[in-house]
Amino acid sequence: MEKFIKQLLRDAGAILREKFGKITVANTKAHALDFVTEADLAADKLITDRIKKKFPTHAIISEESGEYNRHSNKWIIDPLDGTNNFLLGIPLFVTQLAFVQSNRIKFSAIYDPIHERLYFAERNKGSFLNNKKIRCANNTNLRSSQGAFDFYFNDGFEVLTKINRSIKDKSFWARNLGSAGTTGTLISRGSLDWSIMIGGANIWDYAPSALLVREAGGVVKNFMGKDWQMGDRGFIAGNSALVKKLVSIVNTS
Repeated sequence: MEKFIKQLLRDAGAILREKFGKITVANTKAHALDFVTEADLAADKLITDRIKKKFPTHAIISEESGEYNRHSNKWIIDPLDGTNNFLLGIPLFVTQLAFVQSNRIKFSAIYDPIHERLYFAERNKGSFLNNKKIRCANNTNLRSSQGAFDFYFNDGFEVLTKINRSIKDKSFWARNLGSAGTTGTLISRGSLDWSIMIGGANIWDYAPSALLVREAGGVVKNFMGKDWQMGDRGFIAGNSALVKKLVSIVNTS
């Protein structure tokens, strides 16, 4: 399974890399800035066609092609996470998937085709970047931390305001990278200390990062401080000490 997943994402990523900087919007979805490109569709077709051929009974949930089959073995796919960045020529985008067995994520993989970084996690076996084990950062001081948000402005402004009010320190840094998968990889390898993903996202945005972060020694909680489950709309990820502090801040009035 590991070999199949890794090759799948490398080949889908090759499509994205080849089309980067060369194509325009194919159509839009929920609103004028919710783009779909030819690259999304081509990568989605490659991934779903191969899964259907190798595992014809498995279920698939894809951002671009919707749902296929009903089975306890399920593939969750985002063929191009960071489409807006992709269209703007910003090399912060990934192709990603998670494999779910009996409602538990067993495998996840995220591939950054521009920098050729392949992240892979298997439940209870760790997280890896290009076959080298990775770990979340151990910084527990929120005031000197480096974090990231992933949200539409209206959804996240209230949370951002609460954190800013609580910390009141110029050494605090946060950014919105425009790609939930990219953010998840940076938390998992310890480049960033924490991330908050707030509403507006779907299972294909969260699931791959959730296992990657957990297997890298981090935790992923919902806004109530419970372990994140598929179906929760937002999550907070990082090491346990920082996540505990962030959950507390998010729930202040």
